[in-house]
Amino acid sequence: MKTKKKEKDCFLAKEEDIFREIFLKKSNKDLLRAVIEASLNKRCRKIRQYNIEREEYMDWIENIGEDMLFQTDVGVVEIEINPSNDRYITGKNLALYSDTLYRVKKERKLTDNYQFVQLSFTWSLDLNGRDVSEYAWQTTSGIYLYENTFIREFNLDKIVKYWYEKNEEKIEEYKYIIMLGLDLDELDKLYAYTKDKLIKKYRKELEKANKNQELMEKISAKEKKCEV
Repeated sequence: MKTKKKEKDCFLAKEEDIFREIFLKKSNKDLLRAVIEASLNKRCRKIRQYNIEREEYMDWIENIGEDMLFQTDVGVVEIEINPSNDRYITGKNLALYSDTLYRVKKERKLTDNYQFVQLSFTWSLDLNGRDVSEYAWQTTSGIYLYENTFIREFNLDKIVKYWYEKNEEKIEEYKYIIMLGLDLDELDKLYAYTKDKLIKKYRKELEKANKNQELMEKISAKEKKCEV
């Protein structure tokens, strides 16, 4: 699977290692909260990383890395970053969703008012499609197999396009998701437009991540492997 992730000499958060580097830092929990709240349209007072042990049968997933799974006061949230939209990505996300759902239910983390949602940030989807799509397991008659569990997929190319179109309503709605698809120059412009300090902080963290030599070597090694 070959993907091009570098734009204007800057790796964006569409690269999962960049996303992890920024959003898994304890000092950046405010950035993580902003993205989760914007994705769920709910306020989250408490967010903590929630670790589970994957079984050996999940080893087929390449570069699975550290789970981006979080326990919040409104539910368990899993984040997946998809730089492209291909069959492997869809299968990977469904496998992780299924495995996580099983473990969350086994540990009795779900209740009637407590949900499990996988937030899937995906590039290369149809620009004519929806901004956000939701997927859940249900029968042909519409009966849900599991209540309060679903995948919410964000069409990043379409959502980021609202920034370039200067769609004020959509920019305000999606600004913390739009920033994931912008380079340093565009983030400067987004900050000037919104005056939002979290966007300014994210811009600094993205620049810092791109100056992390060890991280850059790790990403480059993965890209070379994909080109083979």
